[in-house]
Amino acid sequence: KSANCIEFFKTPIVQEFLTKIKPAIFAKIVYRIAQNVGENRAGTPDFIIWNNKTMIFVEVKREKETLREGQIVWLEFLIKNNIPCLVTRVKGMN
Repeated sequence: KSANCIEFFKTPIVQEFLTKIKPAIFAKIVYRIAQNVGENRAGTPDFIIWNNKTMIFVEVKREKETLREGQIVWLEFLIKNNIPCLVTRVKGMN
């Protein structure tokens, strides 16, 4: 299993992510998860989007869907630590 993890961290997308995220932010996120892995993984944002200037953590919800407690806790953590984040609403195609 650790070989798969090592290979995952060698992938181009992970390597690019690691060059874009500020080390202090990455450390805060990893530290938070490590405090209680079983509980603190739940609610992490759905996507991390970046370009050459910006990185933002994105939680995606359907139009009338509410945030779960774990998602709220994560968003509060990100906001408290000045880590860009947002909740975006999507509307289904009918």
